Amino acid sequence: ARLVSPEAYWVFTGDDFDLKISDREHPSYLVIANDPEKEQVIGSLNALILNRLVTRVNSKGNLPVSIIVDELPTLYFYKIDRLIGTARSNKVAVTLGFQELPQLEADYGKNGMQKILTTCGNIFMGAARNKETLEWAQNDVFGKAKQTSKSVTINDQKVSTSISEKMDYLVPAAKIADMATGWLAGQAARDFTPTDMSTLNGINIEESEEFKTTKYFCKTNFDMEKIKQEESYYVDLPKIYAFTSEREKEVMLNRNFKRVNDEVKAMINELLGKAPEE
Repeated sequence: ARLVSPEAYWVFTGDDFDLKISDREHPSYLVIANDPEKEQVIGSLNALILNRLVTRVNSKGNLPVSIIVDELPTLYFYKIDRLIGTARSNKVAVTLGFQELPQLEADYGKNGMQKILTTCGNIFMGAARNKETLEWAQNDVFGKAKQTSKSVTINDQKVSTSISEKMDYLVPAAKIADMATGWLAGQAARDFTPTDMSTLNGINIEESEEFKTTKYFCKTNFDMEKIKQEESYYVDLPKIYAFTSEREKEVMLNRNFKRVNDEVKAMINELLGKAPEE
């Protein structure tokens, strides 16, 4: 696959679509996809679309918009950490999906990966297998918490019970690795909770609402009937272009390809003060 191709020229020319999908007058959806066989080329084109879209929607006065990127390592999202940090005030939510940390590090580097991990406010995950991913989840996401353990000793004379408290991992790595399908673990961003000024000097950080954990380990429970009902209301996507045959499609794409090349050559000649080529 080539970056310079009739198909790429066709997509990136014309004015049939506005990337400002959060426009109040003309809101819209944009879905772009990749192809494993042409990942490097299409990933670059998708990154161009995505980065241009961000500059259009990350401004005041727009409708709330969600930017969802699955398989993040397959494209390069320029200054993504800055977008996550600043877009909240412009009602832009960013959701990023990837498989394991080494996969993300390979494409974004160690520094880029750390910026992404530390900037995101909400984290949710399924089962993981990579050691680095498991250690990050166990140590950095969930950490340790005070846990109570109880032991019972039985002998011929008596039964004794001892209760002890110790700091231990909230969700051990082995538990994350062994999660079944449908189970999720993670951490949600904490909401603002007003402080009760009357108890300010005697606040109990273990029981106060302000300090309750927002970490979770749970099983999902989807209402499949409602999902099926919702899907029944879906409508087919409109066809923007409909070619009558592969031959017509090839002719149209090549004609557009030649037109763009001719316009570029004419622009260069004009800038250099040369006469146009015949």
